[in-house]
Amino acid sequence: MSKEKKLFAPGSLLFAKMKIKDKISKKVVDFSLSAVGIILFFPLFAVIGILVKLTSRGPVFFKQVRVGLNGEHFQIVKFRTMKTVKNPTFPPSHNQKILKMGQILRKTKLDEIPNLWNVLTGKMSIVGPRPELPEFIEKYKSEFEPIFTEVRPGIVDFASILLRDEEKILQQAENPSEFYENTILPRKIELIKMYIRRQNFGLDICLMFLLFFVVISPKNAQFIARKLMENSEI
Repeated sequence: MSKEKKLFAPGSLLFAKMKIKDKISKKVVDFSLSAVGIILFFPLFAVIGILVKLTSRGPVFFKQVRVGLNGEHFQIVKFRTMKTVKNPTFPPSHNQKILKMGQILRKTKLDEIPNLWNVLTGKMSIVGPRPELPEFIEKYKSEFEPIFTEVRPGIVDFASILLRDEEKILQQAENPSEFYENTILPRKIELIKMYIRRQNFGLDICLMFLLFFVVISPKNAQFIARKLMENSEI
């Protein structure tokens, strides 16, 4: 068996069942990386904040209530990447334009840096399903309830890598809200359940790597994510 096949084979380190020591290790890694990240990225925080403020009207940060572990509500915090409009919607409507500065932040994932605070305080993890809006959680309660009693929401997961172009797809859709709810959201739920079935420390480390690799080489990062998924379906 080749090294690649051994790496991605069921029963390998990447697919071993999550143990208690792995859960402890994950919490330690989350706390350590988020603390170090906040300190290291603080000068970048300031630069990005100033650029967002100088290049567009509105607040520096985008804040929105999402649902976390055991149904707890918390605020995600990102650098604002879209033009400020009255009564913003999710998914964004066609009049909610992404700023030029916002395109750079989204492409490099730098808009997510403020969420390190949520990781540090234990509301999020670096690896985990993307936190969803309360209205979708309530509407699809039977689907989401088993998910957020198992894992904390995170910054990166299979969906954030494989659906990297979600915003572009929604902008092209005739009805973004309907397309998100009928097409993208079911796919996200499927990917989340797949992650939970195979969640372990080795897989988390791999997804952390893909968080950075997807910025440099999206297609290769997506290829690796699909390889991981292929061996998760049992």
